[in-house]
Amino acid sequence: MPTLARVLPLFPALLLSLIAPALIGCGSTPTPRFTEDRSMSVRHIPGSSVAVVNANGSVTAESHSGQDVRIEARLSSDSAERLAFARLNAAREGDDRLRVWVEWPGGDRRGNEGANIRVYLPDANGVDIRSSNGTVRVAGLAGTADITTSNGSIVVQDHNGRVRGRTTNGTLRAENTTRSIELFSSNGAATILNAGGPVRVETTNGSMRVTTSPDNAGPVRLRTTNGSVALDLGPAFVGRLRLGTSGERISVQGFERARMIESRGDTVEMQLGTDDTVSAVRTTNGSVRVRGPEPLSGR
Repeated sequence: MPTLARVLPLFPALLLSLIAPALIGCGSTPTPRFTEDRSMSVRHIPGSSVAVVNANGSVTAESHSGQDVRIEARLSSDSAERLAFARLNAAREGDDRLRVWVEWPGGDRRGNEGANIRVYLPDANGVDIRSSNGTVRVAGLAGTADITTSNGSIVVQDHNGRVRGRTTNGTLRAENTTRSIELFSSNGAATILNAGGPVRVETTNGSMRVTTSPDNAGPVRLRTTNGSVALDLGPAFVGRLRLGTSGERISVQGFERARMIESRGDTVEMQLGTDDTVSAVRTTNGSVRVRGPEPLSGR
Protein backbone atom coordinates (compact mmCIF):
# COMPACT_ATOMS: atom_id res chain seq x y z
CA MET A 1 0.00 0.00 0.00
CA PRO A 2 1.47 3.41 -0.98
CA THR A 3 2.32 5.81 1.74
CA LEU A 4 0.54 9.11 2.24
CA ALA A 5 3.69 10.97 1.19
CA ARG A 6 3.64 9.19 -2.19
CA VAL A 7 -0.10 9.84 -2.83
CA LEU A 8 -0.21 13.57 -2.06
CA PRO A 9 2.08 14.72 -4.92
CA LEU A 10 -0.20 12.88 -7.39
CA PHE A 11 -3.42 14.61 -6.22
CA PRO A 12 -2.93 18.03 -7.90
CA ALA A 13 -2.16 16.39 -11.23
CA LEU A 14 -5.16 14.06 -10.90
CA LEU A 15 -7.46 16.97 -10.01
CA LEU A 16 -6.23 19.02 -12.97
CA SER A 17 -6.84 16.14 -15.36
CA LEU A 18 -10.45 15.89 -14.16
CA ILE A 19 -11.35 19.58 -14.35
CA ALA A 20 -9.36 20.59 -17.44
CA PRO A 21 -11.95 19.37 -19.96
CA ALA A 22 -14.69 21.28 -18.16
CA LEU A 23 -12.57 24.44 -18.13
CA ILE A 24 -11.79 24.14 -21.80
CA GLY A 25 -15.47 23.62 -22.65
CA CYS A 26 -16.61 26.62 -20.58
CA GLY A 27 -14.05 28.95 -22.10
CA SER A 28 -14.24 27.75 -25.69
CA THR A 29 -14.89 30.28 -28.42
CA PRO A 30 -18.43 30.03 -29.89
CA THR A 31 -18.82 29.04 -33.51
CA PRO A 32 -18.29 32.11 -35.70
CA ARG A 33 -21.41 33.52 -37.37
CA PHE A 34 -20.88 34.71 -40.91
CA THR A 35 -22.98 37.34 -42.69
CA GLU A 36 -23.02 38.50 -46.26
CA ASP A 37 -25.00 41.22 -48.05
CA ARG A 38 -26.62 40.52 -51.41
CA SER A 39 -28.57 42.82 -53.72
CA MET A 40 -30.22 42.75 -57.12
CA SER A 41 -32.52 44.79 -59.38
CA VAL A 42 -35.57 43.52 -61.25
CA ARG A 43 -37.56 45.25 -63.97
CA HIS A 44 -40.77 46.65 -62.52
CA ILE A 45 -44.19 45.83 -63.97
CA PRO A 46 -46.73 48.45 -62.84
CA GLY A 47 -49.68 47.10 -60.89
CA SER A 48 -48.13 43.66 -60.27
CA SER A 49 -48.01 41.95 -56.89
CA VAL A 50 -45.08 40.81 -54.78
CA ALA A 51 -44.56 37.69 -52.66
CA VAL A 52 -41.67 37.12 -50.26
CA VAL A 53 -40.97 33.77 -48.62
CA ASN A 54 -38.41 33.85 -45.84
CA ALA A 55 -37.45 32.07 -42.63
CA ASN A 56 -35.60 33.16 -39.54
CA GLY A 57 -35.47 36.85 -40.38
CA SER A 58 -37.28 40.10 -41.03
CA VAL A 59 -38.95 41.25 -44.24
CA THR A 60 -39.62 44.80 -45.47
CA ALA A 61 -41.64 45.68 -48.56
CA GLU A 62 -42.10 49.38 -49.24
CA SER A 63 -42.49 51.88 -52.04
CA HIS A 64 -39.63 53.99 -53.37
CA SER A 65 -39.08 56.54 -56.12
CA GLY A 66 -36.90 54.36 -58.33
CA GLN A 67 -37.99 52.87 -61.67
CA ASP A 68 -36.99 49.27 -60.92
CA VAL A 69 -37.49 46.90 -58.03
CA ARG A 70 -34.53 46.89 -55.68
CA ILE A 71 -33.95 43.82 -53.47
CA GLU A 72 -31.44 43.72 -50.63
CA ALA A 73 -30.74 40.89 -48.21
CA ARG A 74 -28.35 40.12 -45.39
CA LEU A 75 -27.76 36.38 -45.16
CA SER A 76 -26.28 34.67 -42.11
CA SER A 77 -24.93 31.22 -41.37
CA ASP A 78 -22.47 29.46 -39.12
CA SER A 79 -20.82 28.03 -42.24
CA ALA A 80 -18.86 30.29 -44.57
CA GLU A 81 -18.96 27.61 -47.25
CA ARG A 82 -22.74 27.28 -47.17
CA LEU A 83 -23.14 31.05 -47.10
CA ALA A 84 -21.02 31.37 -50.24
CA PHE A 85 -23.39 29.06 -52.13
CA ALA A 86 -26.65 30.55 -50.82
CA ARG A 87 -28.58 32.53 -53.43
CA LEU A 88 -30.95 35.47 -53.34
CA ASN A 89 -33.60 34.80 -55.98
CA ALA A 90 -36.35 36.77 -57.71
CA ALA A 91 -38.62 35.53 -60.49
CA ARG A 92 -41.78 36.60 -62.29
CA GLU A 93 -44.67 34.15 -62.29
CA GLY A 94 -47.34 33.73 -64.95
CA ASP A 95 -49.51 36.55 -63.58
CA ASP A 96 -46.46 38.87 -63.36
CA ARG A 97 -46.23 38.40 -59.59
CA LEU A 98 -42.68 38.95 -58.36
CA ARG A 99 -41.56 36.14 -56.06
CA VAL A 100 -38.52 36.68 -53.80
CA TRP A 101 -36.78 34.00 -51.76
CA VAL A 102 -33.42 32.71 -50.54
CA GLU A 103 -32.17 29.34 -51.77
CA TRP A 104 -29.81 27.48 -49.43
CA PRO A 105 -27.34 24.79 -50.56
CA GLY A 106 -29.07 21.49 -51.17
CA GLY A 107 -32.43 23.21 -50.96
CA ASP A 108 -32.45 22.82 -47.20
CA ARG A 109 -32.01 25.71 -44.76
CA ARG A 110 -30.33 24.76 -41.49
CA GLY A 111 -31.81 25.94 -38.23
CA ASN A 112 -29.13 28.57 -37.56
CA GLU A 113 -29.37 30.10 -41.03
CA GLY A 114 -31.56 33.05 -41.99
CA ALA A 115 -31.94 36.28 -43.87
CA ASN A 116 -33.25 39.82 -43.50
CA ILE A 117 -34.87 40.83 -46.80
CA ARG A 118 -35.83 44.30 -48.01
CA VAL A 119 -37.80 44.90 -51.21
CA TYR A 120 -38.26 48.42 -52.61
CA LEU A 121 -40.89 48.85 -55.35
CA PRO A 122 -42.35 51.77 -57.32
CA ASP A 123 -45.76 50.25 -56.54
CA ALA A 124 -47.46 46.93 -55.84
CA ASN A 125 -51.04 45.71 -56.15
CA GLY A 126 -50.98 42.84 -53.67
CA VAL A 127 -48.43 41.84 -51.02
CA ASP A 128 -47.91 38.31 -49.67
CA ILE A 129 -45.20 37.82 -47.03
CA ARG A 130 -44.33 34.64 -45.11
CA SER A 131 -41.51 34.60 -42.57
CA SER A 132 -40.58 33.47 -39.06
CA ASN A 133 -38.58 34.85 -36.15
CA GLY A 134 -38.66 38.34 -37.57
CA THR A 135 -40.62 41.55 -37.99
CA VAL A 136 -42.58 42.20 -41.19
CA ARG A 137 -43.09 45.78 -42.40
CA VAL A 138 -45.19 46.92 -45.37
CA ALA A 139 -45.34 50.61 -46.32
CA GLY A 140 -46.78 52.69 -49.14
CA LEU A 141 -48.21 49.82 -51.20
CA ALA A 142 -51.69 48.69 -52.28
CA GLY A 143 -53.94 45.68 -52.79
CA THR A 144 -54.56 42.91 -50.28
CA ALA A 145 -51.66 42.47 -47.85
CA ASP A 146 -51.36 38.95 -46.39
CA ILE A 147 -48.70 38.68 -43.67
CA THR A 148 -47.62 35.72 -41.55
CA THR A 149 -44.68 35.60 -39.16
CA SER A 150 -43.73 34.49 -35.66
CA ASN A 151 -41.72 35.98 -32.82
CA GLY A 152 -41.87 39.33 -34.55
CA SER A 153 -44.02 42.40 -35.04
CA ILE A 154 -46.29 43.28 -37.94
CA VAL A 155 -46.17 46.91 -39.12
CA VAL A 156 -48.32 48.28 -41.96
CA GLN A 157 -48.17 51.94 -42.95
CA ASP A 158 -49.97 54.01 -45.62
CA HIS A 159 -51.52 50.96 -47.27
CA ASN A 160 -54.31 51.29 -49.84
CA GLY A 161 -56.04 47.95 -49.50
CA ARG A 162 -57.12 45.16 -47.22
CA VAL A 163 -54.74 44.00 -44.47
CA ARG A 164 -54.62 40.51 -42.97
CA GLY A 165 -51.85 39.45 -40.61
CA ARG A 166 -50.98 36.90 -37.96
CA THR A 167 -48.00 36.58 -35.62
CA THR A 168 -47.07 35.16 -32.23
CA ASN A 169 -45.10 36.97 -29.56
CA GLY A 170 -45.18 40.22 -31.47
CA THR A 171 -46.83 43.62 -31.52
CA LEU A 172 -49.32 44.79 -34.15
CA ARG A 173 -49.32 48.24 -35.75
CA ALA A 174 -51.23 49.70 -38.69
CA GLU A 175 -51.40 53.37 -39.72
CA ASN A 176 -53.39 55.11 -42.45
CA THR A 177 -55.05 52.11 -44.07
CA THR A 178 -58.04 52.41 -46.42
CA ARG A 179 -59.79 49.02 -46.25
CA SER A 180 -60.54 46.33 -43.69
CA ILE A 181 -57.95 45.20 -41.13
CA GLU A 182 -57.71 41.75 -39.55
CA LEU A 183 -54.71 41.27 -37.27
CA PHE A 184 -54.00 38.53 -34.72
CA SER A 185 -51.19 38.06 -32.23
CA SER A 186 -50.29 36.76 -28.80
CA ASN A 187 -48.20 38.44 -26.13
CA GLY A 188 -48.20 41.78 -27.88
CA ALA A 189 -49.82 45.19 -27.85
CA ALA A 190 -51.82 46.52 -30.82
CA THR A 191 -51.92 50.05 -32.24
CA ILE A 192 -54.26 50.87 -35.12
CA LEU A 193 -54.34 54.53 -36.22
CA ASN A 194 -56.66 56.19 -38.75
CA ALA A 195 -58.24 52.95 -39.91
CA GLY A 196 -60.35 53.51 -43.02
CA GLY A 197 -62.38 50.29 -42.92
CA PRO A 198 -63.72 47.58 -40.61
CA VAL A 199 -61.27 46.60 -37.87
CA ARG A 200 -60.82 43.22 -36.20
CA VAL A 201 -57.87 42.80 -33.87
CA GLU A 202 -57.25 40.03 -31.35
CA THR A 203 -54.26 39.57 -29.07
CA THR A 204 -53.35 38.44 -25.57
CA ASN A 205 -51.26 40.01 -22.84
CA GLY A 206 -51.27 43.39 -24.50
CA SER A 207 -53.04 46.72 -24.54
CA MET A 208 -54.83 48.20 -27.56
CA ARG A 209 -55.14 51.67 -29.02
CA VAL A 210 -57.43 52.11 -32.03
CA THR A 211 -58.60 55.19 -33.93
CA THR A 212 -60.85 55.23 -36.99
CA SER A 213 -60.92 57.73 -39.84
CA PRO A 214 -63.72 60.34 -39.97
CA ASP A 215 -65.58 58.47 -42.76
CA ASN A 216 -65.25 54.96 -41.28
CA ALA A 217 -68.68 53.53 -40.39
CA GLY A 218 -67.21 50.43 -38.74
CA PRO A 219 -67.62 47.85 -37.45
CA VAL A 220 -64.81 47.50 -34.89
CA ARG A 221 -64.15 44.26 -33.02
CA LEU A 222 -61.36 44.18 -30.46
CA ARG A 223 -60.38 41.46 -28.01
CA THR A 224 -57.43 41.17 -25.65
CA THR A 225 -56.46 39.93 -22.19
CA ASN A 226 -54.36 41.52 -19.47
CA GLY A 227 -54.47 44.88 -21.20
CA SER A 228 -56.45 48.09 -21.48
CA VAL A 229 -58.32 49.26 -24.60
CA ALA A 230 -58.56 52.85 -25.87
CA LEU A 231 -60.88 53.38 -28.85
CA ASP A 232 -61.55 56.66 -30.69
CA LEU A 233 -64.38 56.59 -33.24
CA GLY A 234 -65.03 59.07 -36.04
CA PRO A 235 -68.33 60.84 -36.83
CA ALA A 236 -69.37 58.29 -39.49
CA PHE A 237 -69.39 55.35 -37.06
CA VAL A 238 -72.80 53.65 -36.67
CA GLY A 239 -74.23 50.47 -35.20
CA ARG A 240 -74.54 48.72 -31.86
CA LEU A 241 -71.48 49.03 -29.65
CA ARG A 242 -70.87 46.47 -26.90
CA LEU A 243 -68.14 46.98 -24.31
CA GLY A 244 -67.01 44.54 -21.66
CA THR A 245 -64.22 43.93 -19.17
CA SER A 246 -63.72 42.14 -15.88
CA GLY A 247 -63.08 43.97 -12.65
CA GLU A 248 -62.01 47.20 -14.32
CA ARG A 249 -63.55 50.51 -15.36
CA ILE A 250 -65.42 51.34 -18.57
CA SER A 251 -65.35 54.98 -19.65
CA VAL A 252 -67.53 56.34 -22.49
CA GLN A 253 -67.64 59.93 -23.71
CA GLY A 254 -68.47 61.90 -26.83
CA PHE A 255 -71.71 60.04 -27.65
CA GLU A 256 -74.34 62.55 -26.64
CA ARG A 257 -76.79 61.37 -29.33
CA ALA A 258 -76.31 57.65 -28.72
CA ARG A 259 -79.08 55.54 -27.18
CA MET A 260 -78.01 53.63 -24.08
CA ILE A 261 -79.21 50.03 -24.06
CA GLU A 262 -77.38 48.68 -21.02
CA SER A 263 -74.94 50.05 -18.48
CA ARG A 264 -73.91 47.96 -15.50
CA GLY A 265 -70.54 47.46 -13.87
CA ASP A 266 -68.38 45.71 -16.41
CA THR A 267 -70.77 45.91 -19.40
CA VAL A 268 -71.97 48.81 -21.56
CA GLU A 269 -74.10 48.58 -24.71
CA MET A 270 -75.36 51.49 -26.80
CA GLN A 271 -76.85 52.22 -30.21
CA LEU A 272 -75.54 54.79 -32.69
CA GLY A 273 -77.88 55.51 -35.57
CA THR A 274 -80.24 52.86 -36.92
CA ASP A 275 -77.70 50.37 -38.29
CA ASP A 276 -77.81 46.95 -36.57
CA THR A 277 -74.15 46.03 -37.26
CA VAL A 278 -72.48 44.98 -34.00
CA SER A 279 -69.12 46.31 -32.83
CA ALA A 280 -67.56 44.83 -29.71
CA VAL A 281 -64.68 45.53 -27.36
CA ARG A 282 -63.71 42.93 -24.79
CA THR A 283 -60.79 42.62 -22.39
CA THR A 284 -59.89 41.11 -19.04
CA ASN A 285 -57.75 42.69 -16.35
CA GLY A 286 -57.85 46.00 -18.16
CA SER A 287 -59.92 49.15 -18.49
CA VAL A 288 -61.94 50.20 -21.55
CA ARG A 289 -62.06 53.81 -22.74
CA VAL A 290 -64.17 54.76 -25.76
CA ARG A 291 -64.40 58.28 -27.11
CA GLY A 292 -66.76 59.55 -29.82
CA PRO A 293 -66.64 62.67 -31.98
CA GLU A 294 -69.26 64.67 -30.10
CA PRO A 295 -68.32 67.33 -27.54
CA LEU A 296 -69.27 66.69 -23.94
CA SER A 297 -72.25 68.55 -22.51
CA GLY A 298 -71.37 71.89 -20.99
CA ARG A 299 -68.29 72.42 -23.19
